[in-house]
Amino acid sequence: MQSHVPPDVPAYVKELMQPTPSGIRKLLAAWDGISPETQMLILSKFDEVQAPPHLIRKVYVKALDSRNAYVRYLAARNLKFERSLSEEERVLKNRIENDPEPLVKYALLENPSSLSVMYDEAFKDADSFFALPQEARLAKLRLIVGGGKWIAGLLSEAVDKHLKDGTVSEVELYEILADYLTKPAFRERYANTQQTYDGYNEYTKGSDIESLWELVPKLPGSLSVLLIENLPEASGLKTEIPKEVIDAMTDTQVELLLSRKDVGLKELRKKIFWEEGDRNERLRSASIRVNFSLDNDEFAKLLTKPPKERIPILEDLGMMAQDLRLCIYDAIHDALFASDASLFGGDYEYALLARDHLKRRLEELEDWERESELTDLRLYRLAQTAVPWDSSKTGSSPSGVLNFLAEEIVAGDTWATFTAFFKAWRRKQDELENEEDPIAAKNNLLRYLPRIYEIKGDNTDLDLFAGIDQRLKDIRQAVDSTSVAKYEDLLASHEQNIVEKQEYRLKEYTDAFQTALNKLQVEQKGQRKLMYTITALLILILIAVLVLVLPFSWAP
Repeated sequence: MQSHVPPDVPAYVKELMQPTPSGIRKLLAAWDGISPETQMLILSKFDEVQAPPHLIRKVYVKALDSRNAYVRYLAARNLKFERSLSEEERVLKNRIENDPEPLVKYALLENPSSLSVMYDEAFKDADSFFALPQEARLAKLRLIVGGGKWIAGLLSEAVDKHLKDGTVSEVELYEILADYLTKPAFRERYANTQQTYDGYNEYTKGSDIESLWELVPKLPGSLSVLLIENLPEASGLKTEIPKEVIDAMTDTQVELLLSRKDVGLKELRKKIFWEEGDRNERLRSASIRVNFSLDNDEFAKLLTKPPKERIPILEDLGMMAQDLRLCIYDAIHDALFASDASLFGGDYEYALLARDHLKRRLEELEDWERESELTDLRLYRLAQTAVPWDSSKTGSSPSGVLNFLAEEIVAGDTWATFTAFFKAWRRKQDELENEEDPIAAKNNLLRYLPRIYEIKGDNTDLDLFAGIDQRLKDIRQAVDSTSVAKYEDLLASHEQNIVEKQEYRLKEYTDAFQTALNKLQVEQKGQRKLMYTITALLILILIAVLVLVLPFSWAP
């Protein structure tokens, strides 16, 4: 029998989970000495072990003897009973249903299939469901993931009827809704915005979430808060919260909804932001905190307000708004700093908060969005240099390759100058599309904009894009046939030069060797002459000795 023990359990547990008769016997023998934590781990993973059902059942029955109620619950929820029970099974079932712990007592009501809702007698109507004890209701709902439309109908009827007649309390409804909404499986099903090819499934998801949103105006406060905090804005084929639901919400409910980072509602946020007259300041603060931004014209509109209205709004944006564009944060900082700011408080503090938000956004932005916003920020700082917010200061107009922007300056209005720069820059970018090398042309123009000192090294790296230009040229040369031919000629010429240099070096080595050989031959000839001379002298000496010695040797 092949082992199918889950791979993510510790080694010592794997030994106890072998799906064989001997393995199960070892587990049963060790069970009483195992810690409750290990027992919970084994029981939670045992449904992944492919072993004969009668062997696994022995482990579950053994676990029912545990003094730990949660261990008993894990065992009970995994035991299945047929309609026709043997005497042994009936005793076991009664034992579970009479357990003193409600979690164990109603564990058999849990069903891992959401489809069982449609066939379960307890769910045929609200009267049947709310006739159950609360622990039984929770057990029936514990593993249900879908069924949002059915849950919505159940709760709607409970509020209309059962809450009034005392069959169920608001606390009990809260527990039911909290168990249903806050489970990870609920968010996995409904909050996943990636749609599938199953059209009916996507329709069902959207219909479920829409039905649950429609409960918000009907439910008591604590229950509506649960829905507002946990329901996804969109799901399946539904892409937004029903307008009539939002219109029926109280200011407090709308404030709670707008405080969520995962809820867009950008048009609603702007509507609340621009409302005139008496405002709910908490609601307006919630509207700008996240998922809120302003385009150039909207910020210009804000700047036209009288200082008494404009400055408090700028302060709020600089302090609370977390998703504004970089150039907006910078403009808020400069506008506040140019008002009645001082080193002792006032607008100066809010100006610094806006600059802090700019630095934070710089770290958060990525890819094309970052590059686009950085370009706008550079253009804004160029405009601020040309037309300072403080009218007592003298500006400096763009020059050189940026001279086309100098014609767009709006005297005395920094933001209007930036807006004009913004439009002129984009017109120039469109013109550069007709260049032979548009990317290099655009990068060349971009490098003349102001550096962003908040980016480390950006204020000194004036040739930030030069490397990109050169690499683009290299790539184009590599695919240009003429360049390839020139490269081949250059390579051939280079090879010829190398051969000639090698031949010259070889000749030098050969000549040197020949010179050394000649010297050696001369030295050898001299040595031979010397050897011949010495030999001749030795012969003469020998002859002389013989001549002198022989007469004496013959004397009488």
